[in-house]
Amino acid sequence: MFELEIEFLGTGGAITIPRPLCNCNVCLEARNKGIPFSRMGPSIFVHGPNLLIDTPEDIYHQINRSTIDDVKGIIYSQWHPDHVMGRRIIESLSADWVNHPPQNKKIDVYIPEQVNIDFETFLGSSDH
Repeated sequence: MFELEIEFLGTGGAITIPRPLCNCNVCLEARNKGIPFSRMGPSIFVHGPNLLIDTPEDIYHQINRSTIDDVKGIIYSQWHPDHVMGRRIIESLSADWVNHPPQNKKIDVYIPEQVNIDFETFLGSSDH
């Protein structure tokens, strides 16, 4: 038996905190105090299998401030923009920009059946 460590990368939901240009008390506090008051889009990382769950638009920042050192797979929980609009992270994580010829890394992407149907229906996600 082995233990899995779960790292919450973002818990802000569809509306991250602080919201741009917002001066409400919640957003002001988040700007002043930072994490955990400042929250990015929804994403979780499971250490061990090195599985990233969802890629919000700010996934680049989330990974850079995390303890993640390798991503082997990505799973999408739903098609909503706050869960998928950072899909280009796959290119950044897998493309080899240093070696010639490139030694690109394979990252498995898991999409549940209904989410795949939704990807084909909304936002042109399946084309991407």
